[in-house]
Amino acid sequence: MGAKAKLIRKPKRRIRYEAIAFLFFAVMGIFYACSMTGLKRKNYETSLKVQELQMQIADKKEEITYLQSQVYVLSARERIVSMVAKYGIKTNQDQVVILTETE
Repeated sequence: MGAKAKLIRKPKRRIRYEAIAFLFFAVMGIFYACSMTGLKRKNYETSLKVQELQMQIADKKEEITYLQSQVYVLSARERIVSMVAKYGIKTNQDQVVILTETE
């Protein structure tokens, strides 16, 4: 009887759970890092827009204050009377009607 040849079997590849878990956590870590970077960038851009809008609001408030003061100056009674006298317009006080606010 002769020597028998041994059959060598290749071991079946087993998927190890540790490798899958490591791969999963590595992918999730990369995803987390990318999302945090994106969110920080978006936060920075948003804060820049907010600062720009606050500056615009402050400028508009200054402009409103200036215009309100100009309205007060230009609508002063003395100024109107002096302009009327300058152009020779006669005022008739009997035709003046004063409107009052009623509650």
